[in-house]
Amino acid sequence: MEVSADHVIVRKLDRAVNDVIGKSVIESAQYATDAGVFNSHNIPTVVFGPGDIARAHTEEEYIELDQLHDAARIIQRVLE
Repeated sequence: MEVSADHVIVRKLDRAVNDVIGKSVIESAQYATDAGVFNSHNIPTVVFGPGDIARAHTEEEYIELDQLHDAARIIQRVLE
C-alpha cells in the first residue's frame, strides 16, 4: 500500500506528531497491517502507534506510559 506524503491524512498526522513530540518521520514500513485492506477500498490509511517496532511481538514487548499518553494526544489532534 502507498499513500502520498502530500495526502491530507499524512500532513495532519505529521503536524500532530510535531506539535506533541517535536519531531516526526514519514517512512515506509516493512511489515503487514490491515491498512492495506482500507487502502484497497480507496480509504487513505496510515499506520501510527507508540513504542518501538523492534519490540513488537517479542517476549519483552512494552511501551512507556509517556509514549501512550503522547500517542493519545496525537490522535486527538488529528481528529479535531
